[in-house]
Formats: sequence, structure tokens, C-alpha cells
Amino acid sequence: MREQFSQLLTLHERGAIDRRQLLGALVAVAAGTSPGIAKDDAPRARTLNHVTLSVSDVQRSRTFYERLFGVRARAERERSAVLKIGNAFLVLDSYADDNPSAHSRGIDHFCVGIDGYEAQATAADLRKLFPDADVKLAYGTQVYIRDPDGAMVQFSAADYTPR
Repeated sequence: MREQFSQLLTLHERGAIDRRQLLGALVAVAAGTSPGIAKDDAPRARTLNHVTLSVSDVQRSRTFYERLFGVRARAERERSAVLKIGNAFLVLDSYADDNPSAHSRGIDHFCVGIDGYEAQATAADLRKLFPDADVKLAYGTQVYIRDPDGAMVQFSAADYTPR
């Protein structure tokens, strides 16, 4: 966990993530080893599964992060690359104008892994806990919710591997 904190601080110091993004990521990393939310019906985060960055040039960013973290891309496509960092992943995704699924540049979302994950049950629990939030069930297996500042949080099985 110390290494993840250090990596996040380095990203912030270099201007790659802003203060809000840094705080959200630090909370997510800490949640991987905490007992989770106190309420019985809340999902208990076990891991920080991955962070997805929307980038302008996937090849350039892949080369940068491979050198920065001393890792190699585990998977690469035309518009994305996945780098394994310990038990987690860094996903680089294109935000180019011609990409119909493009996101704005920066941290698109982070994903928290849950033991015994069941997508529909997790979505239902989150809707009870946060009735004013827009909880989405996507792709049949992934649950998304935005925090009060608009940051996207994804829930998945603890052993989920991004494509």
C-alpha cells in the first residue's frame, strides 16, 4: 500500500492528477485494507482493482507509465492499454474525438473489488444507502456510482480483470 500512496503522490506532484483526484484515489487505496463502510448492507471494499486514465495518445502514455513504474503492458489495443501494477491495474484509454466511447482527459474512474460480489445486489444496496445518487448497472456485471463531486466509482468482483 505504501508504494501505491507514493505513486499517487508522484502523479499529483507532476500535475497528472489534481487534488480531488488524489484524495479520491488515496481513499480508495486505503479502503482496500480497511474494514469498509460501517453499515451492514454496504459493499465491503477489499482491493483497489484499477484506475482508468483517459489519455490523448495511448502509445505515448504506455511508454511513459512503463518507464515510470518499471512494468510492461499486459494487454494493448488500438485505443487502450492495461498495465499490471502489483495486484492492481492501470488502464490507459483514448479520449480522441473520433472515439465514440471517449471520456474527458484525466482519471475517468477507479474500481474497487469486493469479495462475494453480486452486481444486482450491490446496485440495490447502494440505491438504499444513497437514494439520491445515480447508481448504474452496466454490462450486466459492473456497478457505477458518482461521488458528491462527480468522480466515478466502479464496483466489481475482487478478481476482476479489465479488458
